[in-house]
Parts: sequence; structure tokens; C-alpha cells
Amino acid sequence: MKKQKKMHFFRLDMYTLGKDKDGNSEQQFPSIKEKQSYLQEIIDNRLNSNRTIKINKDINNPESPSAIFEVIADNEFYVFGKLGREHDINQFQKRKNDTLEASPIFKGDDELFESFSYVLIHKGTFAVSYIKEATAPSIMFLGYLITNLLKEESKIWGLIESLVDEDAIPILSGKDIIGRMSYEITLPDGYSNLISGLTDKEYDQLQNQKGTKVTVELKAKKRKESVFKDEKDAEGFFKSVKNKFKNIKVSAKDDGEDYMQDFKLVDNPFTKKVNFNYNISKDTGVDLQKQIENQMWLKYQQNQDSISKYIGFKN
Repeated sequence: MKKQKKMHFFRLDMYTLGKDKDGNSEQQFPSIKEKQSYLQEIIDNRLNSNRTIKINKDINNPESPSAIFEVIADNEFYVFGKLGREHDINQFQKRKNDTLEASPIFKGDDELFESFSYVLIHKGTFAVSYIKEATAPSIMFLGYLITNLLKEESKIWGLIESLVDEDAIPILSGKDIIGRMSYEITLPDGYSNLISGLTDKEYDQLQNQKGTKVTVELKAKKRKESVFKDEKDAEGFFKSVKNKFKNIKVSAKDDGEDYMQDFKLVDNPFTKKVNFNYNISKDTGVDLQKQIENQMWLKYQQNQDSISKYIGFKN
């Protein structure tokens, strides 16, 4: 069975707080080898017997949001695991396909009901690949993990960074097909009711209206055509509108790619829609995890050059 998933790519970093030559506080980053050593120490010595650990957003507050990190595989190239969080089981139930009869889900007093997603950390670059499911925890918990375990004894803080900002325009402009763009504009008072769909009376009933926010969407005439004639036109347009509108989103792809990818022009997280090939009808959960591990590692290697460029990694 072929499944389409969106992989999000991040950078896991670590830093200490030091002083610059003027005595001002600054972040100081360890080398790749040092980071590898810190990460391996956590995997080898800080997990429980199930290779699992609970992460609190605020280590000093046990009631702060938390997540569970489970290591499934660890080798010389990567760490593969799950990132999960607890949910209220009373919000979920089972239902039969044929009769639509519903039944509750049960758990023991010593159990929690968890949703999770899969994460892969590349040891050579500390690029993080994450299948970002809607109910799974934020990838930021990997940064909290480092801080929780290393801050007190080693003065090491963890950090998860989204990828791509300055490089978004030249990378996006070079795509073979740019098919759809959208952005937000706010209409000032006096113009809003013209396109809001409200009558004058309905609009007058609203109080303290600053304006109406509108999303404008531009589409190419045909599915496989670009809205721009060439790369130069695309780059000039993006530079022109970058600071003019908010929440600019662009769908684009290269000729060899299967799907249009979604980009944000500012603060763009590097994501990739990819096909995952696995059989969920015959395999056990363990077999399924192995298939996902293999697929995530394969997709990382296929996109390694782009990922390294996005995270600014240099050999």
C-alpha cells in the first residue's frame, strides 16, 4: 500500500552560554563530534529499560507539557524513534464499519493513551526528519530533551531550528513549475464590507472593526504550467512582494518531482511530500516500524544535498 506523508526537516543543535570579547553573553556551539558524544551518552545511559524517556517542556515544572521519546534503532548513521504525547482517551472510540456501532476504548490504571509520530536524527549533520502528524507533539521536545538532561551538569542547552529563510527566494524561483500562490491582505475600514459578503446593515452591527483580512490566491491556467515565464521574473516578483504581504505561500515543483511542494516565502520550514510504501494489512506493528524506518532513511538520503544546503551544513 502506498501512503503519502509529509516529512518536515529541522536542525537539532546544542550550545553553551559564554562571553564574547566584550563580555556580552553569546551562544557557543560544540563541534559535530562533541554533539555526537552528548547524543550517544543520552541514548546509552539516560533511557530506561524500554529505551524510553519522558521530556518536560520545563524541567522545573512537572505539570508543564510533556512528551515521550522512544529510541527504536541506533546505528552509526542515525537514531530512529518515536515522539509521543498523552491524550484523553474519553475523546476517542471505536466504531464498526458495517453497523456503525460505537464502543469505548479501555486502558489500565497504569497506562496512558498516546499518539505519536516518527523521527530520524542523522548523526553526521544533526538534521532531523519528522513525520508531523496532527496529534503528535511538537518536534521542539527534542531540544527540551537535551536541555533537561545536560543543562545542569554540562551547561548544554538543546535547540530545534526550522530550516530555510534567506534561501527561500532563489531556491523557489528556480523551480520548474510554480503553480499557485496565496497571500493575505487587510482591507481598511470603509472597504471591507464591499467584499465581505455582508450587507451594510450587518457590517454596521459589528463593533471595533480594524478591517477585514482577505486571502488572495493566484493560479496558473493549466495544471502543468508555471505562472512565470522564467526564473528571473519569479525572483523579481518574490522580492517585490516579500515585505508587502503577509503569510505568502507558494506551491511549486521540479519536473522530476511527483508532487507540488508548499513553501512559505518567509520563515519557510523545509518540508517534502513523499510516498511511503508499506503494507499495513499483513505486517505486525514491529514490521511496520521497520518499513517506516527504511523509508525515512531512504527519503533522507534522496534529499540529503537539499537538506544539507537548507541547514547550512558544510563538510
